[in-house]
Amino acid sequence: MVINAIKYTPDGGPICVRGQVIGKMEELPMAQVMVSDSSGKTKFKGGGPGLGLAIARGIVLAHGSTFYVLLPVT
Repeated sequence: MVINAIKYTPDGGPICVRGQVIGKMEELPMAQVMVSDSSGKTKFKGGGPGLGLAIARGIVLAHGSTFYVLLPVT
């Protein structure tokens, strides 16, 4: 997530990374990680076909360039 935010944010653009422990899911506490960027028109600079990243980028852009992940804390 953070790598993609760096690749798609113009030089000097802001990237925000936050984390917090939130309520429980199936009796495990969950860590929420949020990555927000100011995506620009920079082309992807990685190798490979990049299809998965293109799909993920489309989803993130459609939701305001903020991506949330919930992880179990064990």
